[in-house]
Amino acid sequence: MPKDTNRSSQNLGYGRYLETSNIRLSPILWFIVAIVMAAVLSFILFLAFPNSPAISLIAIVVIPILIIGLPIIMKERRDGHIEEAIPDVFEELATSLRAGATIEQALLDLTKIQKGPLIDELKTALQDMEGGFSFEEALENLISRVDIVMLKRIFKIVIDGKKAGGELANILDAVASDAREMARLSRERMSKTLMYVIFIFAAGSVVAPLIFGFVTEIGFMVANVGATVEVENPLNIPGTGINLFWLYLLLECFISGIMLAVVRGIKIWRGIVFYSLSMALLGTIVFEVAKTIAAYMLAV
Repeated sequence: MPKDTNRSSQNLGYGRYLETSNIRLSPILWFIVAIVMAAVLSFILFLAFPNSPAISLIAIVVIPILIIGLPIIMKERRDGHIEEAIPDVFEELATSLRAGATIEQALLDLTKIQKGPLIDELKTALQDMEGGFSFEEALENLISRVDIVMLKRIFKIVIDGKKAGGELANILDAVASDAREMARLSRERMSKTLMYVIFIFAAGSVVAPLIFGFVTEIGFMVANVGATVEVENPLNIPGTGINLFWLYLLLECFISGIMLAVVRGIKIWRGIVFYSLSMALLGTIVFEVAKTIAAYMLAV
Protein backbone atom coordinates (compact mmCIF):
# COMPACT_ATOMS: atom_id res chain seq x y z
CA MET A 1 0.00 0.00 0.00
CA PRO A 2 1.47 3.44 -0.86
CA LYS A 3 2.39 5.95 1.76
CA ASP A 4 -0.04 8.67 2.74
CA THR A 5 1.56 11.31 0.55
CA ASN A 6 -1.42 13.64 0.75
CA ARG A 7 -1.07 14.02 4.49
CA SER A 8 2.68 14.37 4.21
CA SER A 9 2.46 17.09 1.56
CA GLN A 10 0.24 19.17 3.81
CA ASN A 11 3.02 19.34 6.40
CA LEU A 12 5.67 20.72 4.06
CA GLY A 13 6.98 24.27 4.26
CA TYR A 14 6.43 26.92 6.89
CA GLY A 15 2.88 25.69 7.49
CA ARG A 16 4.36 22.60 9.16
CA TYR A 17 5.94 24.78 11.85
CA LEU A 18 2.65 26.57 12.48
CA GLU A 19 0.77 23.27 12.68
CA THR A 20 3.18 21.62 15.12
CA SER A 21 3.14 24.81 17.24
CA ASN A 22 -0.68 24.70 17.43
CA ILE A 23 -0.95 28.08 15.68
CA ARG A 24 -4.15 27.83 13.66
CA LEU A 25 -3.27 30.46 11.08
CA SER A 26 -2.09 30.29 7.50
CA PRO A 27 1.51 31.39 6.83
CA ILE A 28 0.37 34.55 5.04
CA LEU A 29 -1.92 35.55 7.91
CA TRP A 30 0.85 34.86 10.42
CA PHE A 31 3.23 37.07 8.44
CA ILE A 32 0.63 39.86 8.51
CA VAL A 33 0.27 39.43 12.29
CA ALA A 34 4.06 39.68 12.64
CA ILE A 35 4.23 42.90 10.63
CA VAL A 36 1.31 44.50 12.48
CA MET A 37 2.73 43.57 15.89
CA ALA A 38 6.14 44.90 14.86
CA ALA A 39 4.59 48.21 13.78
CA VAL A 40 2.66 48.54 17.03
CA LEU A 41 5.62 47.66 19.26
CA SER A 42 7.94 49.93 17.28
CA PHE A 43 5.49 52.82 17.69
CA ILE A 44 5.33 52.17 21.44
CA LEU A 45 9.13 52.15 21.62
CA PHE A 46 9.22 55.41 19.64
CA LEU A 47 6.87 57.00 22.16
CA ALA A 48 8.94 55.64 25.05
CA PHE A 49 12.26 56.79 23.52
CA PRO A 50 11.46 59.80 21.29
CA ASN A 51 15.09 60.92 21.24
CA SER A 52 16.38 57.49 20.24
CA PRO A 53 14.98 56.62 16.79
CA ALA A 54 17.53 53.81 16.45
CA ILE A 55 15.45 51.68 18.82
CA SER A 56 12.34 51.97 16.67
CA LEU A 57 14.39 51.43 13.53
CA ILE A 58 15.96 48.19 14.74
CA ALA A 59 12.67 47.03 16.27
CA ILE A 60 10.70 47.36 13.02
CA VAL A 61 13.26 45.04 11.40
CA VAL A 62 13.96 42.57 14.19
CA ILE A 63 10.53 42.02 15.76
CA PRO A 64 8.74 40.58 12.67
CA ILE A 65 11.65 38.22 12.03
CA LEU A 66 11.56 37.01 15.63
CA ILE A 67 7.78 36.53 15.51
CA ILE A 68 8.03 34.63 12.24
CA GLY A 69 10.79 32.53 13.78
CA LEU A 70 8.75 31.77 16.91
CA PRO A 71 7.03 28.67 15.43
CA ILE A 72 10.45 27.33 14.44
CA ILE A 73 11.66 27.71 18.03
CA MET A 74 8.50 26.04 19.34
CA LYS A 75 8.88 23.15 16.91
CA GLU A 76 12.52 22.66 17.92
CA ARG A 77 11.45 22.55 21.55
CA ARG A 78 8.79 19.98 20.65
CA ASP A 79 11.39 17.96 18.76
CA GLY A 80 13.60 18.07 21.85
CA HIS A 81 10.78 16.61 23.96
CA ILE A 82 10.34 13.86 21.38
CA GLU A 83 14.04 12.96 21.49
CA GLU A 84 13.99 12.84 25.28
CA ALA A 85 11.00 10.46 25.25
CA ILE A 86 12.46 7.98 22.74
CA PRO A 87 14.34 5.69 25.18
CA ASP A 88 11.47 5.24 27.65
CA VAL A 89 8.85 4.79 24.93
CA PHE A 90 10.84 2.20 23.00
CA GLU A 91 11.74 0.25 26.15
CA GLU A 92 8.08 0.16 27.11
CA LEU A 93 7.17 -1.14 23.66
CA ALA A 94 9.87 -3.83 23.88
CA THR A 95 8.56 -4.94 27.28
CA SER A 96 5.00 -5.23 25.96
CA LEU A 97 6.15 -7.24 22.95
CA ARG A 98 8.06 -9.67 25.17
CA ALA A 99 4.91 -10.07 27.25
CA GLY A 100 3.15 -11.40 24.16
CA ALA A 101 1.36 -8.31 22.85
CA THR A 102 1.21 -7.48 19.16
CA ILE A 103 2.80 -4.24 17.98
CA GLU A 104 -0.65 -2.70 17.50
CA GLN A 105 -1.72 -3.69 21.03
CA ALA A 106 1.59 -2.47 22.47
CA LEU A 107 1.16 0.91 20.78
CA LEU A 108 -2.46 1.13 21.92
CA ASP A 109 -1.55 0.39 25.55
CA LEU A 110 1.32 2.88 25.42
CA THR A 111 -0.80 5.71 24.04
CA LYS A 112 -3.32 5.16 26.85
CA ILE A 113 -0.85 5.55 29.71
CA GLN A 114 1.65 8.09 28.36
CA LYS A 115 1.38 11.56 26.87
CA GLY A 116 3.61 13.85 24.86
CA PRO A 117 4.46 14.80 21.27
CA LEU A 118 6.06 11.41 20.50
CA ILE A 119 2.94 9.64 21.78
CA ASP A 120 0.82 11.87 19.52
CA GLU A 121 2.89 10.78 16.52
CA LEU A 122 2.59 7.12 17.54
CA LYS A 123 -1.18 7.56 17.84
CA THR A 124 -1.22 8.72 14.23
CA ALA A 125 0.91 5.70 13.24
CA LEU A 126 -1.53 3.44 15.08
CA GLN A 127 -4.44 5.00 13.20
CA ASP A 128 -2.57 4.29 9.96
CA MET A 129 -2.20 0.63 10.91
CA GLU A 130 -5.87 0.42 11.84
CA GLY A 131 -6.62 1.92 8.43
CA GLY A 132 -4.81 -0.88 6.61
CA PHE A 133 -1.17 0.19 6.56
CA SER A 134 1.51 -2.26 7.63
CA PHE A 135 3.79 -1.50 10.57
CA GLU A 136 6.62 -0.54 8.20
CA GLU A 137 4.38 1.71 6.10
CA ALA A 138 3.01 3.45 9.20
CA LEU A 139 6.53 4.19 10.39
CA GLU A 140 7.52 5.46 6.95
CA ASN A 141 4.55 7.85 7.08
CA LEU A 142 5.72 8.97 10.52
CA ILE A 143 9.25 9.57 9.19
CA SER A 144 7.83 11.75 6.42
CA ARG A 145 5.99 13.89 9.00
CA VAL A 146 8.76 14.51 11.52
CA ASP A 147 11.94 16.51 10.98
CA ILE A 148 14.16 14.92 13.61
CA VAL A 149 17.30 13.31 12.23
CA MET A 150 17.79 10.94 15.16
CA LEU A 151 14.18 9.76 15.10
CA LYS A 152 14.31 9.17 11.36
CA ARG A 153 17.47 7.10 11.71
CA ILE A 154 15.99 5.08 14.57
CA PHE A 155 12.81 4.25 12.69
CA LYS A 156 14.84 3.37 9.60
CA ILE A 157 16.83 0.90 11.72
CA VAL A 158 13.59 -0.55 13.13
CA ILE A 159 12.05 -0.90 9.65
CA ASP A 160 15.17 -2.49 8.15
CA GLY A 161 15.57 -4.84 11.11
CA LYS A 162 11.92 -5.90 10.92
CA LYS A 163 12.18 -6.54 7.19
CA ALA A 164 15.34 -8.60 7.75
CA GLY A 165 13.41 -10.85 10.14
CA GLY A 166 14.93 -9.61 13.37
CA GLU A 167 13.17 -9.81 16.73
CA LEU A 168 11.38 -6.46 17.07
CA ALA A 169 11.65 -6.38 20.87
CA ASN A 170 15.44 -6.78 20.72
CA ILE A 171 15.69 -4.11 18.03
CA LEU A 172 13.65 -1.66 20.09
CA ASP A 173 15.77 -2.37 23.19
CA ALA A 174 19.01 -1.77 21.28
CA VAL A 175 17.67 1.42 19.72
CA ALA A 176 16.44 2.70 23.11
CA SER A 177 19.87 2.10 24.63
CA ASP A 178 21.61 3.99 21.83
CA ALA A 179 19.08 6.84 22.02
CA ARG A 180 19.59 7.15 25.76
CA GLU A 181 23.36 7.42 25.30
CA MET A 182 22.96 10.03 22.56
CA ALA A 183 20.59 12.04 24.76
CA ARG A 184 23.10 11.91 27.61
CA LEU A 185 25.90 13.20 25.39
CA SER A 186 23.62 15.97 24.09
CA ARG A 187 22.71 17.06 27.63
CA GLU A 188 26.37 17.10 28.62
CA ARG A 189 27.23 19.31 25.66
CA MET A 190 24.42 21.72 26.44
CA SER A 191 25.36 21.96 30.12
CA LYS A 192 29.06 22.48 29.36
CA THR A 193 28.37 25.27 26.85
CA LEU A 194 25.66 27.06 28.84
CA MET A 195 28.07 29.37 30.67
CA TYR A 196 29.76 30.32 27.39
CA VAL A 197 26.38 31.20 25.89
CA ILE A 198 25.38 33.32 28.90
CA PHE A 199 28.74 35.13 28.89
CA ILE A 200 28.74 35.90 25.14
CA PHE A 201 25.09 36.96 25.13
CA ALA A 202 25.41 39.17 28.22
CA ALA A 203 28.68 40.73 27.09
CA GLY A 204 27.37 41.48 23.60
CA SER A 205 23.88 42.69 24.42
CA VAL A 206 24.25 44.33 27.85
CA VAL A 207 27.82 45.03 28.98
CA ALA A 208 29.27 46.37 25.70
CA PRO A 209 26.24 48.58 24.85
CA LEU A 210 26.28 49.97 28.40
CA ILE A 211 29.93 50.97 28.08
CA PHE A 212 29.46 52.33 24.54
CA GLY A 213 26.53 54.46 25.67
CA PHE A 214 28.47 56.10 28.48
CA VAL A 215 31.56 56.61 26.31
CA THR A 216 29.44 58.22 23.58
CA GLU A 217 28.00 60.82 25.95
CA ILE A 218 31.38 61.49 27.57
CA GLY A 219 32.88 62.06 24.11
CA PHE A 220 30.05 64.46 23.28
CA MET A 221 30.62 66.38 26.52
CA VAL A 222 34.40 66.61 25.97
CA ALA A 223 33.90 67.84 22.38
CA ASN A 224 31.68 70.67 23.62
CA VAL A 225 33.91 71.86 26.48
CA GLY A 226 34.63 75.53 25.82
CA ALA A 227 32.66 75.55 22.55
CA THR A 228 30.36 78.51 21.93
CA VAL A 229 28.25 76.47 19.48
CA GLU A 230 27.21 72.89 20.11
CA VAL A 231 29.57 70.53 18.29
CA GLU A 232 28.34 67.30 16.76
CA ASN A 233 29.32 64.18 18.64
CA PRO A 234 32.76 63.13 17.29
CA LEU A 235 31.64 59.50 17.45
CA ASN A 236 28.86 60.12 14.91
CA ILE A 237 29.25 59.80 11.16
CA PRO A 238 29.30 63.46 9.99
CA GLY A 239 25.95 64.70 8.76
CA THR A 240 24.07 61.48 9.53
CA GLY A 241 23.73 61.31 13.30
CA ILE A 242 24.58 57.60 13.12
CA ASN A 243 26.87 56.58 15.96
CA LEU A 244 29.95 54.55 15.10
CA PHE A 245 29.68 52.62 18.35
CA TRP A 246 26.12 51.61 17.43
CA LEU A 247 27.28 50.30 14.04
CA TYR A 248 30.08 48.41 15.75
CA LEU A 249 27.52 47.04 18.21
CA LEU A 250 25.41 45.65 15.37
CA LEU A 251 28.48 44.03 13.82
CA GLU A 252 29.49 42.59 17.18
CA CYS A 253 25.99 41.12 17.70
CA PHE A 254 26.14 39.55 14.22
CA ILE A 255 29.49 37.88 14.97
CA SER A 256 28.33 36.82 18.45
CA GLY A 257 25.30 35.08 16.93
CA ILE A 258 27.60 33.05 14.69
CA MET A 259 29.80 32.17 17.66
CA LEU A 260 26.80 31.05 19.70
CA ALA A 261 25.55 28.92 16.82
CA VAL A 262 28.92 27.16 16.66
CA VAL A 263 29.04 26.68 20.43
CA ARG A 264 25.49 25.26 20.61
CA GLY A 265 25.93 23.12 17.51
CA ILE A 266 23.07 24.66 15.53
CA LYS A 267 22.94 25.98 11.98
CA ILE A 268 24.65 29.33 11.40
CA TRP A 269 21.54 30.99 9.97
CA ARG A 270 19.58 30.12 13.10
CA GLY A 271 22.26 31.69 15.27
CA ILE A 272 22.05 34.85 13.18
CA VAL A 273 18.25 34.97 13.16
CA PHE A 274 17.61 34.16 16.81
CA TYR A 275 20.76 35.19 18.68
CA SER A 276 22.12 38.06 16.57
CA LEU A 277 18.81 39.83 16.04
CA SER A 278 17.64 39.53 19.64
CA MET A 279 21.05 40.75 20.81
CA ALA A 280 20.89 43.67 18.37
CA LEU A 281 17.47 44.75 19.65
CA LEU A 282 18.37 44.38 23.33
CA GLY A 283 21.79 45.95 22.78
CA THR A 284 20.30 48.98 21.00
CA ILE A 285 17.85 49.56 23.85
CA VAL A 286 20.62 49.28 26.46
CA PHE A 287 22.86 51.57 24.39
CA GLU A 288 20.24 54.32 24.11
CA VAL A 289 19.21 54.00 27.75
CA ALA A 290 22.87 54.23 28.81
CA LYS A 291 23.27 57.39 26.71
CA THR A 292 20.23 58.93 28.39
CA ILE A 293 21.46 58.04 31.88
CA ALA A 294 24.97 59.33 31.13
CA ALA A 295 23.61 62.61 29.73
CA TYR A 296 21.51 63.12 32.85
CA MET A 297 24.45 62.33 35.17
CA LEU A 298 26.84 64.63 33.30
CA ALA A 299 24.31 67.46 33.28
CA VAL A 300 23.86 67.37 37.02
